[in-house]
Amino acid sequence: MNSLHDKAFDRGFITITPDFKIKVSRYLNEYDEDSAASQLFKKYDKKEILKPERFLPKKEFLEYHYEHIFRK
Repeated sequence: MNSLHDKAFDRGFITITPDFKIKVSRYLNEYDEDSAASQLFKKYDKKEILKPERFLPKKEFLEYHYEHIFRK
């Protein structure tokens, strides 16, 4: 992730599901006409992340982020 994705994650516009797939908030649908939003976020929706060999995110944290921070 770059700093833009990191900020979007912190603010709940994207999340990573417990099965390690990226989920983009429906709030970004407002920007359907915006090619930057599509290129930077929407094209990654439902794609599996590249799992690191070390420091794999804990599923409990991912579940918490989805339930309490992600903007559904």
